[in-house]
Amino acid sequence: MKQDKEEKRKEQIREILDKTLELRDLILNSDDYTRYQRELQELKGYEDTYRRVNEYRRKNLAVQLLEDADKANEEARKLYSEYADVLSEPLVARFMITEQTLCKTMRKVQNQVFENIDLDISYMD
Repeated sequence: MKQDKEEKRKEQIREILDKTLELRDLILNSDDYTRYQRELQELKGYEDTYRRVNEYRRKNLAVQLLEDADKANEEARKLYSEYADVLSEPLVARFMITEQTLCKTMRKVQNQVFENIDLDISYMD
């Protein structure tokens, strides 16, 4: 009896992992991901621009993690001004939009997966 339960649990885990691989493949073959990869590779061809974009992305992420909304907005404005020259380049603008689109899709996927899973994470508050 105990062995049957363990086998059933293992089979459920295998099925979940198989479906995860299917989802991964769907994402990897999506137009958004393909466009993201194409634009990323093009951007990497311009080393200085790519370096500056990555600096902006790192700093922007840190700003987004600030808890004080007013401070975050002010820091975001400063950051945009500091990197306005590179952010206004057409290739960079296209890449940033494409990356944001892919990130939104990934957030939707994540939300869909976790939406109805009741996992107590209150200890993180």
